[in-house]
Amino acid sequence: MSDATEGDALVGASLPRPTKWEMWLQVAEVVAKRSTCLRNQVGAVITDWSLLQVLGLGYNGNARGLPNTCDHPEAPGMCGCLHAELNALLKAPGIGGGGRKILFSTHGPCLTCTKAILNSQIQLVIYRAAYRETIGVRTLLEQGIRVVHSRAFNTFDEITWGGTPSGYGLLSKPLL
Repeated sequence: MSDATEGDALVGASLPRPTKWEMWLQVAEVVAKRSTCLRNQVGAVITDWSLLQVLGLGYNGNARGLPNTCDHPEAPGMCGCLHAELNALLKAPGIGGGGRKILFSTHGPCLTCTKAILNSQIQLVIYRAAYRETIGVRTLLEQGIRVVHSRAFNTFDEITWGGTPSGYGLLSKPLL
């Protein structure tokens, strides 16, 4: 097959194209690779509601100027790393101002990050993997923040609170 024919065969071909939701989750996964935490690498991306502008990026690690190591690497929740969500919020200009925002994270938020998210006026949190404690997600839901769990490529399940024995349920409706 000639080069021209091969090129023509590609015109109109369909590639597995990620949605913008998936794209930003994948960006968070790449950002997580910058983490220096030995136990868990987490990445976060904050976008505007249109999904066209990145407002902040963050990964878990020690504070600027300190050694790129965990303070206590063996103790869950005590390693001393700043969490990815908090780092992204700190780097986002005017995060508390107007305009709806979305936080994409490789993991669901802990309670401390949830409190920062609530103060930042983020309206939607989308995460890939569950955190070891569910209180962060539960608190977001109780405060009216939409939460979506994406377990697989281009698959998004909105989480609701209440109505099931475990407390969690899934809501099938469009994200926006």
